[in-house]
Amino acid sequence: MKAINVCTSSVLAAALSLASPHATAGIVQYGNGIVQYGNGIVQWGNSIVQWGNRIVQWG
Repeated sequence: MKAINVCTSSVLAAALSLASPHATAGIVQYGNGIVQYGNGIVQWGNSIVQWGNRIVQWG
């Protein structure tokens, strides 16, 4: 199965745009990337960005 190449910055930007006080809790999964905008977690491959606690892990 061939991996799908996406722009990580675009994924993170889209995920951050979903993060709002009025955002409905939910999970969006695309390939091996997971965006969970209920409690503000973005995971794509080995990278994870968690805003709210302001934790960024890359690699």
